[in-house]
Amino acid sequence: GKSIELLEEEGVPFKVAKPDEIELLYPGKLGDSFPVMLAGLVSNLTGAIPSMIVAAASKGRWDILLKDQTTPESLRLVIKQIVGPERFLLPDLLPKLGPLIVDLSDLESEFSKELATLLVLLQVSVLDYRDFVVVASLFRSLQREVLRGESKDLMLQLMESLSSKGILLCTTYEVDPSIVGCFSSIILLHPTNLAANKPLADVLRTMDRKILDEVHKLSEEEGLFISGRPITIRRFRVDDLK
Repeated sequence: GKSIELLEEEGVPFKVAKPDEIELLYPGKLGDSFPVMLAGLVSNLTGAIPSMIVAAASKGRWDILLKDQTTPESLRLVIKQIVGPERFLLPDLLPKLGPLIVDLSDLESEFSKELATLLVLLQVSVLDYRDFVVVASLFRSLQREVLRGESKDLMLQLMESLSSKGILLCTTYEVDPSIVGCFSSIILLHPTNLAANKPLADVLRTMDRKILDEVHKLSEEEGLFISGRPITIRRFRVDDLK
């Protein structure tokens, strides 16, 4: 949320793109698997009918969902906010120097921001990105109560793809513990309410019993870095990362 401000303070060059400038449906370049993955993840999050999402993604036409009476109103509102008159794939928006910031501040709800982020990450996963690291936040999409069945398998597939290419992903303690296995490193920040997510606590305990003890010792200024096999556990001051 503060990325633009921080980059300006440091004098780092960057480019800003709004969601309605990004072509989030483009079957010609995104491949045959894209519509199916999109349908599985978006239908689970919004309640939309998967076959209609596949049809829209296969033809690159958001209006198919807007015209369909079964499309949930929450999804309609997001589509209207992210479909602009002129749109480009992410590679065409990347600056020659510095990062591309996808600015979600104009979107009206947290749900809209979550869905827009998910759509951008889907595009990142199916195109060949090897020269930069993606930084993003996902919350409800990764919660235990949301992930189930086929959509859970698709989300794990997406996270593994993004992790292999390079991603820093921010989420909450409500995350489904299966997501942990997709990443080589984890950072836990205070407060980490593991009492509210026993399955996640159990996974961390399985990795190394010392992790839970270290989590309880964290102050508001500290984080816990967990990485590698055998497991490396390090406490650090958040201010030291600036």
